[in-house]
Amino acid sequence: MTTSCPVCAEPTRVYMGNARKDGLCGHHADLLKENKIQLLDGHYVYTRTGEIVTSEEKKEAASLKESNCIICGKPSGGKPLCYNEFQRAKEMSIDLIKSHNNADDLITYYRRLKNNMYHMYGEEIVKDNSVKLVAIALALDSGFECHMFLDVVYTDIRAIFEARKKRPTKLTEVAKKMDEAGGHVFRSEDHHELDSQSEADIDDILFHLQTDPILLRKKVSPYHIPHYDVSEINERGVNADWCVGFPYYPAAVFYIEYWGVKNDAGYEKNKQEKIELFKKLLGARKGK
Repeated sequence: MTTSCPVCAEPTRVYMGNARKDGLCGHHADLLKENKIQLLDGHYVYTRTGEIVTSEEKKEAASLKESNCIICGKPSGGKPLCYNEFQRAKEMSIDLIKSHNNADDLITYYRRLKNNMYHMYGEEIVKDNSVKLVAIALALDSGFECHMFLDVVYTDIRAIFEARKKRPTKLTEVAKKMDEAGGHVFRSEDHHELDSQSEADIDDILFHLQTDPILLRKKVSPYHIPHYDVSEINERGVNADWCVGFPYYPAAVFYIEYWGVKNDAGYEKNKQEKIELFKKLLGARKGK
């Protein structure tokens, strides 16, 4: 009777004193039961690819089992997330599917949240939003058949945590409030997604101007695009809160920025940089 696994030479699985007749160890017996491997022409092969299973495979599987969750650091059995964090994301994804009618809003949500997370300070805030990022990717995958974000979400989270290691750890009350706001999306009447309720209120004002019958009749009704990218004037990219234009006057464009934070040195520095960049962009439009 075989007493060692024909794949890896580990001891054969024994149950109630009886060894498996095929000689497989516990690990490869489980793979056979799950139909991940099968016996073909005297060799165990992977069911999906047909490649022969080697003894190195078990060593790789063992090392994966020792890996940890990228969010909480607890053992995850070779998966990016541990069971608890994944279940949190999965439950959240169900609510996201129910509350969104199409993939476009969720895609915007994902990209905006990911970008905001690079600028957050609080560790717990970043961890909670990492779960939320996975939840959005799961919702897009299972609810809207948009699979690409599930392929990159774990890489995105790792990149965010790596970037955080290079940042100062001091957390002011202002920065904490900004972090908390950055973890939410506020929806306006025309379904734009904003960073705060104040921004959503401004977006609603712009929306009503866009549909104002008097302005429409005079052909001066504006359109607005929230979080307009002006990266062409700065390599790292800067967003204005809104870009406002006019359908019949394509040369007439201006930007709106809502300064929602006071008494924070980092925010003030960023504010002055934005003002100078907007001046440069508007000057370039005028040919100066």
